[in-house]
This record gives sequence, C-alpha cells and structure tokens, in this order.
Amino acid sequence: MQILIGESPGPVGASPMAAAGAADMRTAETAVAAAARIETIPQVENAIELQGISYRWSSDAIAQFCLPEEHTLNPQFGPCVVVVQATSCPDFSDAALAQTLALWLATDDVFCSSFCTTVVCVTAATGRETQLIYSLLKSFPALKDLGVQQIVKILPGDDFRGLQNLCSGPYVWRDACFYQIYRLYPGTQSAFLSSIVQSTCNGHHFIETYPTTHVAVPSRIHFGPPSHHRPLAGLRFGLKDLFDVAGLKTSAGSRAYYDLCSEIKETAPLVEMLLRLGAVLIGKTKLTQFANGEDPQEWIDYTCPWNPRGDGYQNPDTSSSGSASAVSSYDWVDFAVGSDTCGSIACPAAAQGIFAIRFTQGALPREGVFRLNEDAYSIYIQVCHLDSVGFFARDVELLSHITSHWLSANGGVHDQSDCNLSVPTDVIYPWSSFPHQAPDTLDTHDRFVASLAEFTKGARIELDIDDKWKQTCPLGSGLSIYDDLSKTTAHLHLAGFSDAVKPFREEYWRKFGKDPYLDRVNGEKMRVAETSLTPDIRHEMVQQKDAFSRFVREKLIKSAGKASDTFAAVMVWPFNPQEPQYRDAYPPLTPHVNWRWDVDYTAPLAGLPQVIVPIGQYEYKSRITGNTEYLPICASVVGPAGSDIALVQLLSRFLQGSKVWPVAVKSGRYI
Repeated sequence: MQILIGESPGPVGASPMAAAGAADMRTAETAVAAAARIETIPQVENAIELQGISYRWSSDAIAQFCLPEEHTLNPQFGPCVVVVQATSCPDFSDAALAQTLALWLATDDVFCSSFCTTVVCVTAATGRETQLIYSLLKSFPALKDLGVQQIVKILPGDDFRGLQNLCSGPYVWRDACFYQIYRLYPGTQSAFLSSIVQSTCNGHHFIETYPTTHVAVPSRIHFGPPSHHRPLAGLRFGLKDLFDVAGLKTSAGSRAYYDLCSEIKETAPLVEMLLRLGAVLIGKTKLTQFANGEDPQEWIDYTCPWNPRGDGYQNPDTSSSGSASAVSSYDWVDFAVGSDTCGSIACPAAAQGIFAIRFTQGALPREGVFRLNEDAYSIYIQVCHLDSVGFFARDVELLSHITSHWLSANGGVHDQSDCNLSVPTDVIYPWSSFPHQAPDTLDTHDRFVASLAEFTKGARIELDIDDKWKQTCPLGSGLSIYDDLSKTTAHLHLAGFSDAVKPFREEYWRKFGKDPYLDRVNGEKMRVAETSLTPDIRHEMVQQKDAFSRFVREKLIKSAGKASDTFAAVMVWPFNPQEPQYRDAYPPLTPHVNWRWDVDYTAPLAGLPQVIVPIGQYEYKSRITGNTEYLPICASVVGPAGSDIALVQLLSRFLQGSKVWPVAVKSGRYI
C-alpha cells in the first residue's frame, strides 16, 4: 500500500505527516479525537456516542487492506469516517462532495456531522497495491464549512479485501478496517423480540445484537436510491417471529418452542423476496404464543407490546401486535410483516390506526413459517384453511408500492393479472351485518363510503348479507348465515392450532422429558380441540368454508374476469369495536376462538385481500389519564381474490385525490 499527500500520485516517506499538508493533518488529528470520542455504553459492545446519539459497530470488518507496519493511520484517519463511492458522487470536486454530504445530513437518521471529519473517496479498483492520496484541505472550502478536517482518496488494489461490500455512507475505521455502523434506537414500546443485523461474514445469515432493549439500525445511504431491480432499497422492516430467518431461531411466541428450535439455515422465501428487492430487516417482532389472539394480561412468555395511541394503555390487539406496534410507534421503521388467521393483521392495524393489507390467501409461498428443525419436519399454523401474510405501514402510497413489488416478485405463484381494477366499481356497505354499532363513529364511515362510491363512479349498495345468504341457500339448509356458520371459524381455528402444536408437544417431550408450557388460553384451546374435533366435524368445516367462499366470490365481491380491466365491487365496513379496549382488562378464560359468524371474518373465510384504512379519530374520556384522549377510526375494504395490487392502487388514488381522508398517519399518540 502507498500513502500519498496532495493531488500528485508520487510516493512519500514512511509517514504522511512528514510532507506537505502536515499542518492540515495535525488539525485533523485534534478535531477527529474531539468529535468522535468513544464512550462506554452499559451492556453494549463496540459502542460509540456521537452528538448524544448511541451507536455500535459490527464485530467483523466488512472491508480492509494491508497496512505496512511503518505506517500508522490512527487517530489521523478515523475512527468515524464517511465513505463516498464514485457511484454516489462521480465528480469528487469540492462542490459535488459538499452537496452529497449535505443531502445525506438532511435525509439520513444514522449519518451525522461527526462522520464528516474524515471524507474517504473510493475510486474503482486500479492495480495490485492500494494507494491513499491525502488531499489538501485548502482545496475544499465547501467541505471545510461542513466540518471536514481531512479528505482521503483511496485507489483500491488487489490487497483491498471486501471492496464490493464498502458502500457509500458512515463507518468506523480501526486498524486499517472498515466496520459497519448502526444507530441504537431504544425499544420503548416493547415491539421487538430481538434486534438483528445482516452478518458481515455471510450476507445470507443474520445475527442478534445486544442489548435487545435497543434496535440497531443501519444507514439508508448504504443501500443507495431505489432502482428497477431494488425498488425497496433502504426500507427498514420488522418481521413477526413466526417466519424463518437464516442464522436465527424462531420462537413462534413460545420460549419452549425457541428452546426446541434449531438454528435456521434458510430464510423463508417470502422474506428473501423482500431482501432481494432491497428492503432491510432490522428485527423480529413479538407475537402471542403460537400466533393466537391473547389479550395483554394473558401474555406470559414475553411482554405484550404497547399501543401508543390514546392514553398509551390500550390493547395492541392479537398476534401481529408487535409488528403493528413497531410501525405505529417508531418513525425509523418503514413497514412490518405479520400473519393473519382471523384478524391478526386487521385487528392491530385498526386498534393502532395504521394502514395494513392481508393478502389473498396463497399469494405468497408458505415455506419457512413456524418451522421445527431441519431434520424433523415443518408445521404451519392454520395455513391450510385461514392463514395469510400481510404487512403494516403508515403511508398508503408505501403500502401500494410494497404490495406491487412484493407480489410481482413472486414469479406467478398467485396470478394478479385478472384484477386490474379501474372505475366504475360498486361499493357494498353491509350495514345490517356490522358487528360493532358505535353511533359516534358511524357518521365518519358513512361519509367515507359515500366518498369512495363517488370516486369509483359505481353504486353504493346497502346490503344485508344474511338476507342474501338465505336467498341463495349455499348449504341447502334454509337457515341464516349466523346458524349455518356459527361454529365454522372456531372449528377451522381449533383444527389448525391443534394440528400444529400437537407434534411440537410430542417432540418437546421426547427431547426434554416434560411437557412444554402453554399459556392458559392455549391450554384451554388444546383441551377444546381434543374433545370436540371429530373427523366428521373436520369434513363439515371445510365444506362450510368452501360454500362461504363461493358465495362471497360469486354473489358479493365478484371479479369481472380477464376479459375486463375492472372488477365488480368492493365491500366496506367499520372495523374494530370503536371504543376503548384497556390493556389491563382481565378477560374470562376462553379458548379465544370465534363461536359465531360476523362480517369481520369475510376475508379469512373467503381467502380475500383486505385493506385497513385509518379514516379519523374519536374522542373518549380515559380512565387512565382522566383526560379526553383520541383513538383511531378505521375502515375495512375487501376486494376479489387476486386483486391485492389493484385494490391498494385504487385506495391510494382515492385517498390522494380526496384531500379529505388521511393518506398517511403519524407515529405516537395521535394518527
């Protein structure tokens, strides 16, 4: 390696301080030491504090080059630097570099001015020996105004290892090595089960970071701007700990299951798609034990996440509540992935006032969900009958963007081509079937439905689903839908749960010689499943589900088919109780299954896409704070099977054009 000073490429002596520019270098040494003082952060290894912000750096270097013993770069070079690749700033001029750094300072939450003390410009690889060229600071007045103390140009040679990993952005420099830097955000809302980062040694594996009270977040600069091949570049997401990630273990919300689970070797395909599209996985989010719908008081293995809305003591609601809480609480999380059996996407989205979509059942591959171990078998909670995947976001445009690229990347597993929605489209409003009749919020829903129908130029159809059911008689019984399907959802839920958990309990007993812990809800659910699910009931529940699915797809929410670019209708109704649901309420012991039919189960039972849309807030008197607080009002919008992309695009266009309804919500107390 050669170290040079100034703009000429000629070599100099053993130390760069011995030649022209030494005064600039001595100034840099003092400034760098002051600006990037390494602090001791309790329980955090590789920690540094800059401008009152906590950071940690990776244990392994992502790039390094050979440094001759006679050359010493520290502290003159580092410890905190910003790397500028030619791809980010082809012209390493004073003006271009200053403009690039100013943009990063304004837009990136990890990058701060302390990294600007040393600017490292990296060119394309040039030869066998790496060269360092120290530029004279007086030639860069605009950079000097930004606090830059030294500029180093690196001409990488064959001895520069990991060059392909060294992207533009902030790093820690120590002992001729570049280390990835992460900002540590406190996990105040208990949404994350673990903070994870991509391994610097094996890019296909992830590792947990500690302490888990903080989430380590990389700079968005490293991932570059979105592109055709990486349209989700730099978008950070949390992942419900029901999905496999290589290098980690999956908990499924159970400490016993985590103990039994082996380290995962392959990431779930649906997660791998997001990573290939450029999204950045930052942590596993919490869920109820085995993805069931326990209330906060019933969480035992892990602490229930917090709902930031209203008085801060509201139920975050059901099994994907950790993913929803991450999005509703933290600006530094862009979206979070969950699963939905009977409302585990819809319920927490509505309770926390954020956008969400439950995909058409089967829209994404099921592999890598709730996996036991490599040598035994894989099991899936309720996927055969009710389960689907979905995600949460604060912005409807982002919801549409991710949906479009994620499902399009699936390679035709589920055809989205026959539902390219355009107007006119009817809006079905099943007013007589609402499970929740809150007068204070129904006016908001009525206005939302009227606005949507006006936008689609279709008819607003007020429909009684039970009347339609009795007219068509799908099961041939002549009974109401409430009688025909009174136990269908419960039986499907119980069957999926017991079929997944029973083999886990057997495997746990074989390995540890004892039963695994089931919380009181799951224990009761297992008892009910074992005593009530006969083969005849299992056969009947599948027939009932199929009949309901045909009824909805043929009589209510019909697709116009491939011959048209429209589908016939969407169905809209108020979602969630629209009244306070306090997290300290202790419910009676039940198996938390739904011994009834109501319109909220339309999407799960029929396998349809469902979007939750925040449309306002209502006020209430909090028994916690004694003050008037505000909670979200949300609508559920369901479209035909396979219309996921078109449905979200329709809603995005509608909301952005309305100037009345929210297109985005904030994190924190108010939407």
